[in-house]
Amino acid sequence: MTNGRLAALEGKAVVYEDTGMQKYVLNTMDDPLVAARESTANMLQTREHTFSLPQPFYNDARLFAIDMQEVFEKEWLFAGMTCEIPTKGNFMTLDIGDNPVVIVRGGEGTIHAFHNVCRHRGSRLCVKDKGKVAKLVCPYHQWTYELDGRLLFAGSDMGTDFNLDQFGLKPVSVCTAGGFIFINLSDNPPPWMTFWKRLSTISSPTRWTTSRSPPSPVSSSKPTGSWSSKITASAITATARTLSC
Repeated sequence: MTNGRLAALEGKAVVYEDTGMQKYVLNTMDDPLVAARESTANMLQTREHTFSLPQPFYNDARLFAIDMQEVFEKEWLFAGMTCEIPTKGNFMTLDIGDNPVVIVRGGEGTIHAFHNVCRHRGSRLCVKDKGKVAKLVCPYHQWTYELDGRLLFAGSDMGTDFNLDQFGLKPVSVCTAGGFIFINLSDNPPPWMTFWKRLSTISSPTRWTTSRSPPSPVSSSKPTGSWSSKITASAITATARTLSC
């Protein structure tokens, strides 16, 4: 584990009072994992490096929750291939821990990712693994969203002053390159290009074969098939996870 990751485990979230003059550290009632974070940092600092990790790293639910928060909810993750959603309206879903995500191809080939949760009652929008839709419609009360996440319809029960523009789907950061789709759940994800360069460097022993230079990573991609590679999706996934260790 990197020093930065260890520091994140040791650090306690800090908030400020309304006066802005005094700060205090969140207690265990605000963050039930405070004690577990301290214990985890201590185990990492004191462990024998020639031995396996202490047992709690393999079977403790609290350490699993920390792992999800510090790795899977902050790092770029391989989510799928652009060819899995080839045309407008194609979508696929996945769960990152307790976070359901939907990835959909919108107009002009743009790929979007959102938290797969309706802004009304929290129901899942897309309940299938894959499919094709004209709009994203909640099965509960039929709130309807455009493929780019904008709320289009919320019925007639929300009042005349209800602003549709304020209740679009919560976006998830997404980037694509070479036919691979990566997502990041963090509100402040690490720079995409930094991740992509590191991934390309680490993956070089797998002997990528390209007909031209890799395309620049962008948030939208049409599957042209012009960039071929011997590396498999599973290898990309394993390499991406390695970057978080």
